[in-house]
Amino acid sequence: MSGQPRTWLPSDQVTHTAFNTEVRDALNAAYGAPAMELSQSTTYGSTTASGVAATVASFNTKYFDASSDGSVMLSGSAPWTYMTVMVPGTYMILAQTSFAQASGTGQYYVGAYVDQALAFGATLPDTARIGYEIINRDRNLNSPAYVSLELEYPLGAGNTLQLGIWQDTGAALNINPGADRFYFQMFRLSD
Repeated sequence: MSGQPRTWLPSDQVTHTAFNTEVRDALNAAYGAPAMELSQSTTYGSTTASGVAATVASFNTKYFDASSDGSVMLSGSAPWTYMTVMVPGTYMILAQTSFAQASGTGQYYVGAYVDQALAFGATLPDTARIGYEIINRDRNLNSPAYVSLELEYPLGAGNTLQLGIWQDTGAALNINPGADRFYFQMFRLSD
């Protein structure tokens, strides 16, 4: 939100971007809670076809990264593979991955990992996983596979957080781009 609140017209459509700018950003600014949101705006290479070893995801678009004390969770420029917690507390961690249309069956996975700070494509150890979601497709749906993760987790100052993905359909699959398809968010809920 920049300056005055938006005046909405009857013909205006509420979109992801407008809602985040006019509502979420205004609330975060009012409450000063550390928050961060990343997404990928271009097609995301391909993921492994054999599964079960989560690899580090990367993101090239930052929508929000701030807190009332001016600290940020990201450093440097895109692509980002992890965020660093500056203010300790319990955080809501949200992620979604949209695997491209698959012609086969299999499992699709998204998981959150703590204290690794690994490079894009590196394999994440299961011992660092703090939460995950897997969906199974037992028939060919010929449509994208969406996997979402929602997790509350206590994090300390200096902890890093990464997103890992995998699928085992037997073929390499792209990750669909866009803030409504592939995103990683984190919001501080409490001390």
